[in-house]
Amino acid sequence: MDIVVKTWQGRDDVITRWPFYASVAVLGCECIVCFFAGYIEWGYRGVMVGTDSAEAAEQARFAIELYAIGALNLLASFAFLLRRSGWSWWLVLGMQVGVFVLAVIEGVLTDLGWFFFSSLPLLTLFLLFAFRMAQARLKPLSAI
Repeated sequence: MDIVVKTWQGRDDVITRWPFYASVAVLGCECIVCFFAGYIEWGYRGVMVGTDSAEAAEQARFAIELYAIGALNLLASFAFLLRRSGWSWWLVLGMQVGVFVLAVIEGVLTDLGWFFFSSLPLLTLFLLFAFRMAQARLKPLSAI
């Protein structure tokens, strides 16, 4: 997606921002997936076992953790959307690495469902790096 901007000299400058928009879309999709997975876990926590069992409590804890991860990702996404670079970039990357490490550790210690969830922040991390590399290959505005 190219945006044509008139400069004060009267010439047209092309600013390509699709990597930024793609990064925001990926972060938004990750938040939606976290909230949706939490909703599913919360809704089905007592279906297979009794509501007073330890497994239902484990599923409720898993759902609450998914909601918390989704909320933290949403806050980091807003910071990235407003700031676009600098500390917000590192905040978003740190969040992805932290959630991945948490999911792997939780998968080893408590529930196998965390292993399935750990692929989401890893995929997001790789896509963010790919979009950042694509943005670095584009010409900056000052070079035009």
